[in-house]
Amino acid sequence: MTFLESGDFPTHPNEKMPGDGVPIRPAIQKGGHSDSFGVPLTLALRISRFIQWRERWLIQGGWSEKEAKGRLFVSGKTGTPLGNKTITQMIGSAFRKIGVEAGRGAGVHSFRRKYAEDSTRDDLSSRRAGGYSTAMEDVMHGTAHRLGHRSLSSQVAYQRAVHASTHKDHTHELRTSLEEAESELAVAKAENAALRAELSRRGAPANPKGGKKKLR
Repeated sequence: MTFLESGDFPTHPNEKMPGDGVPIRPAIQKGGHSDSFGVPLTLALRISRFIQWRERWLIQGGWSEKEAKGRLFVSGKTGTPLGNKTITQMIGSAFRKIGVEAGRGAGVHSFRRKYAEDSTRDDLSSRRAGGYSTAMEDVMHGTAHRLGHRSLSSQVAYQRAVHASTHKDHTHELRTSLEEAESELAVAKAENAALRAELSRRGAPANPKGGKKKLR
């Protein structure tokens, strides 16, 4: 996450993107890997809007890509790239604030583990619904690819998800619907904010009583 660059993401992601979501290939990866990862379309759209906001934010702060070096996440104080362990430390600090004493790196890794379990459950549900093999190695293959694992033995901690109760067959569909609803809400909020900014620029602030004011 720390080494992601704004250029890693397409400017206008769309539904025609192939495979397991919008393909992203970070330049710097753990262990020197060069894997491609699929980012769900709903998340890719949110990141696209964030990148547009990021460009305006850098200008307002008096910075440019010279300071940001293209990194997606930069410091709010200097506009320069975050340190290698900054995100990990921030998540660990947040865990401690809610009373969870996570070991070094365990806090951020818990999100990875949660993603792996959800991903595996989704694959299991999908394969079961389609009548495909639900053997451990077949189900875990997709999750291994998404996590960048070279071997299924790396996923021993995640395999319990395959044995989850079968009453969660619709988990994937429900999660997808929720993500789509959240994405639509984010779009509506962004459009509302843009409209308010335009009204303010034209000197016609929104009337709190619902009345209309003629624009010039």
